[in-house]
Amino acid sequence: MSQKPLIIEVKVKPNAGTSQLRRDESGQWIAQLKSPSVDGKANAELIDLVAKHFACCKAAVSIKTGAAGRFELVKIEVPYVLASLD
Repeated sequence: MSQKPLIIEVKVKPNAGTSQLRRDESGQWIAQLKSPSVDGKANAELIDLVAKHFACCKAAVSIKTGAAGRFELVKIEVPYVLASLD
């Protein structure tokens, strides 16, 4: 039985002082990234941050849409750690 991937919408804030992935009080995922949004650096950091947060390999994480915008749909192939959704 195959499981569907997890898809999350992430609001991206490049050029932040620290890197972190969190959910705000409304449930929106927010990624603060140290990297600037130049030459794909912020997207690479986002993939790394999501992979660490969900305890999966970077190859299991991809950006579906919005790679050039502030809101991105990120796909996480299962298995992933459900406990990380909190």
